[in-house]
Amino acid sequence: MNKKEVYKLEKGKFNLMGITVILFVVFFLFINSKVGISADQPAISPDVQTENEKKTMGIENFLFGNSGIIKQVNDELMGKGYLFQTLIVAPSVDQVQVKYVLTNKEATIFEQEAVESIFFEIVKDNNLEPDAFKLKVADSDDGPDW
Repeated sequence: MNKKEVYKLEKGKFNLMGITVILFVVFFLFINSKVGISADQPAISPDVQTENEKKTMGIENFLFGNSGIIKQVNDELMGKGYLFQTLIVAPSVDQVQVKYVLTNKEATIFEQEAVESIFFEIVKDNNLEPDAFKLKVADSDDGPDW
């Protein structure tokens, strides 16, 4: 083979590889566009939306209203000199997870028991089921776990 023939052969190889790569990319993009996730949100019926809003308002009032359980506990804790942040997960009034992160005190066993005592005393005073609440008391060194 002479030099021109080798050059044509190598040039043809590169062209074939380039075309193959381009076809592969186009094919991949085509498949991805067909399988892609739609950005449209499913429609929620007005009845379901109204019911969800009522449940949300009920939970919010239960926790934070004038006589809400969290408001009562927060007022009592602040009255006793505690500074804290409150984390709450409440999918319903029967499943409430509360985490108090103490910011001005360490969460020693004594402090944890004191906060738990205040919390569950107020739960009992409001005739609520203590098993509906999961409480954790921590300080700022604690992680985000429950």
